[in-house]
Amino acid sequence: MARKRTGTLVWRKSGWHARYFAVVDGEEIRVWRDLETTNRTVARQRLARLIASPDACPTFSSESVSSFVDEWIKQREAQQMPCARYERTYWQGYCEEAIGRLELHDLRPHHVQSILDDAAAGKILTSKGTKLKQETIANIRSILFRMFKAARMLELIAANPVELTKAPKLSGDRGKAKPRTYLTDAELGRFLACPDVDLELRMAVLVSRTMGGLRSGDVLALDWTMLAAPSFKVATLPRSKTGDVQEMSIPEAMRPRLKEWWKRAGSPASGPVFPVRRGERAGEQKRPTNRYAKRLQRGLWIAGITRMRPVKDPDRPKRLVPNPLDPLYNETKTSLPVDFHTLGRRGFSTALARAGTNVQTAMALTRHTTARVHQRYVDAQLGHEIPDAAVPTVPAMPEKRRRATVTGCDRTRSPKLRKLVGASGFEPPTPTVSR
Repeated sequence: MARKRTGTLVWRKSGWHARYFAVVDGEEIRVWRDLETTNRTVARQRLARLIASPDACPTFSSESVSSFVDEWIKQREAQQMPCARYERTYWQGYCEEAIGRLELHDLRPHHVQSILDDAAAGKILTSKGTKLKQETIANIRSILFRMFKAARMLELIAANPVELTKAPKLSGDRGKAKPRTYLTDAELGRFLACPDVDLELRMAVLVSRTMGGLRSGDVLALDWTMLAAPSFKVATLPRSKTGDVQEMSIPEAMRPRLKEWWKRAGSPASGPVFPVRRGERAGEQKRPTNRYAKRLQRGLWIAGITRMRPVKDPDRPKRLVPNPLDPLYNETKTSLPVDFHTLGRRGFSTALARAGTNVQTAMALTRHTTARVHQRYVDAQLGHEIPDAAVPTVPAMPEKRRRATVTGCDRTRSPKLRKLVGASGFEPPTPTVSR
C-alpha cells in the first residue's frame, strides 16, 4: 500500500515554502517549492494543491491573462460598476491581442510597456483609424493596473507588472486635447424655440442644461418616479459615472415644461422619461449606448444656427451644407465640434461660474470630485475678462511737469549782472522760454 503523501510548511525571509514528496517517473522524490506568499492560509491551500496534483511541479495559476480578465470584468459588470463597459472596450481594443494569450504567471512588465510604447508610436489605432491621445494611453495603463492589482490580491501573481511601467509622453500637438465647442445662451435659445426641431431632443437638451449638467446616459436613465410627478419640485438624478444618485431641487422655470411633457406621455405613474418611440421596444427605456450628438447637429442645422456662412454642396450645387471651417459642425485645428455632453455639462458649469457660484457648490451640483476636473468644464473665455470689481478706483493721473529752460541772459537771477547793468547802462536781450 502506497504511503499517503504529506507536506510541511517552512517559513523563510521571502515567504512560505513547501517541503513535500511527489512522484516523478514512478519514483517518489522530495521536492522543495517556493509558495510565493506570506499568507499562512493561502500557503496551506497551495500546499494541499501541490500534494493532490499528480505533477511534480504544478503551476499555481495556469489560466491565461484573457480568461482572468474576462472573469474579472464579468464580476464588475455583475456588481453594476459604471466603468466596466469602458474596461472591456479598452481591453479588447488595445491589449488583448498583445498579452491575452500569455499565461498569467508569465506576464512581465516589459509586456505591458510594449503596449504603451506601441500606442505612443502610433502602431495601435482607434476604431476610426486615428492615433491614440495622451489621455487614452494613461487610461490603458490605469485599467491594466486595476486588473492585475486584483490578480495580486488573489495571489495569482507575485507582483503587479504594471507598477514598473510608465506611460510615455507624446511629442507635438497629438497629446494636447482640443476644447470642444459649445453653444452660447443666445444660440441655445434659438435652438429651443425652433418648432421644426424634434421636441424630444429639445427637452433632453433642456433637462441636461438646467439640471446639473446630466450626461446623455443619465438623461436616458431618467424615470418619472425620479422627478416626483406631478409636483416636479425635487428630482433624484442618477449619476452613472460615479455610481450614486443625487437629490436636487428642480428650477421653477423647468416645472411647467416637465409637467407638459408628462401629460403628453399620458401622465404615467412610472416609466422612462425619454422612451423608445417605435419598433418592438416601443415604450421601454433606451439603451445607454444611444447618443444625441448627430441628432443635435442635425437639429442645429434645421434651426439655422451657424457661425460661418454655409457653402454649396459640390455634388448638389442647389443644396447648402455647413461650412468646413464652422466649429459647430466640424473639427478645426483648435476645437472639436459641438456635442450633447459639452452642451449640457460645460454649458451648466460655465453658467454657474458666470453667476458667481463658489467652486464647492458648483462641484456638488455637477458631481465633480476635484476642482481641477471642474475647471476643464468652465469656458476658458472667463479667464480673459477681468471684472470691474477687481480693479481699484483709479484717479486722473496728470502728466509730469517739465522744468523750464532759459536761453539768453536772465537778469533776474544774477545779482552781479544787475550791478553791471546798472553801472554801464547796457540792456541785455529779453530771454525766451521754451517748454
